[in-house]
Amino acid sequence: MNLDAECIRQIAKDSFISIGANSDWQSFLTQASPRILFLGGSVTQGYAAGEVKAYAYPRQFVDMLVQQGYSPEYHVIAAPGMDALTVNALYAEQQMDEPPHLAVIEFAINETTLRPSVKAVESLVRRLLMLPQPPIVCMLLMRNVRGYSCDSFMEPLAEHYGLPCINLRYGLEPQLTNGTLVWDAFADEESHPTQAGHRLLAESLMYLLERAKTEQTESVSYAQLPAPWLAAPYVTLQYLTPISKTSLPVITKGFSVVTRQERYYPTVWQTEDAGARWELTLHCRTCVLFYEVHNLPEYGSCQVLWDGKAPKESVLESYSIYGWGNPKHLLLCADSQTQEHTLTLCAQGGRFVVLGIGYCE
Repeated sequence: MNLDAECIRQIAKDSFISIGANSDWQSFLTQASPRILFLGGSVTQGYAAGEVKAYAYPRQFVDMLVQQGYSPEYHVIAAPGMDALTVNALYAEQQMDEPPHLAVIEFAINETTLRPSVKAVESLVRRLLMLPQPPIVCMLLMRNVRGYSCDSFMEPLAEHYGLPCINLRYGLEPQLTNGTLVWDAFADEESHPTQAGHRLLAESLMYLLERAKTEQTESVSYAQLPAPWLAAPYVTLQYLTPISKTSLPVITKGFSVVTRQERYYPTVWQTEDAGARWELTLHCRTCVLFYEVHNLPEYGSCQVLWDGKAPKESVLESYSIYGWGNPKHLLLCADSQTQEHTLTLCAQGGRFVVLGIGYCE
C-alpha cells in the first residue's frame, strides 16, 4: 500500500512512453554540467500543505544526477495555477542565463483540453525548440486524484514533435486499481505529491535517462520543425510591465506603480479607486491581459474596453473565493494581421491589479 522503492521503480517503468525521436540524448548525457529547466505548476514548484517543500522532484532529480557524477545547474519557473500561456509571457524575463540542455514541461493538470490550452502548450514547445540551440523538451504528464489530465492532447503533441514523454497515468492506475498503492501515498486529496510521490517523479525522469543511454547510441541532428500540430500563436509573445525595457504609451489616472516582494510579478499597476483609468495603445496581432485575483474582500472589478468597445468578457472580477493572489488572463485578440489597438481599463471599485500585458507584434 506504500510507495516503496520497488513500487516506485515499477510505476516509473510503466509511465515511460518514449525517449523522443528528435532528442539528442548523447549530447546531453556527455555534458559534465547539464542545464535543466523545469516549467510547471504547483507540483513542479513543490507546493503542498500551504508551503513550498524542499523535496520537490526537480531538486531530487538534480541530486540523483549529482550522485552519478554530474554537476547540473537547474532553474524552475513554476507556481500554483501557472499555465503554459503565462510561462510564454514570463519566459523572456525568467529564462536561464544560458539556454538549457533539457526542459521538462509539467502542465497536464493545470490546463484544459480546449483549443486555447492546446495552442498555449504548443506555443511553449515550439518556443523552446526554436532556440538557436534547442534543448531536449520532455513532457511530464500528471493526473489528479479524479484521473483528470490533458494527456489526450499532450501525448499526441509529444509524438508529433518527437519529444520524450512520461505519462504517470499508465504507471499509477494499475497500482491504484489492484490495491498495491493508495492515492494518499502518492499525493494529497488533489494532486500535490508527497515526498515519496516527488521521488517517483524524479525516478521517472531517471528511468527516461536510462532508456536514452541504451536506445540512442549516437548523437542525432534535430530535424526541421514540423508544421504545427494545431497552432502556435504565442511563440513570439512579449510581456509588458511597468519596468519593461519596451517603451509603449501607457496612460494612467488613479493607477499606481507598486513594487512587491513577488518573484514573477514584482512590479504591477494597481488601483483601489472607482473611476481610475488605465489605457494602452499598441500595434499587435495578439494581446493578453494578465490580472490578479484574490479572496480578500478589498479586491474589486474593472471594465474592459477594446478599441472603445466592450469585449465578450467586459467586466473582470478580481475577487474570487478561489483566488489566492494568482494570475488570470483575458485574451483580447488573436488576429493574423498586425493592427493598432487600444486597451482601456475602467476601475469600478475595490483593488484591481494589472500584472502585465502579453502581445505579439
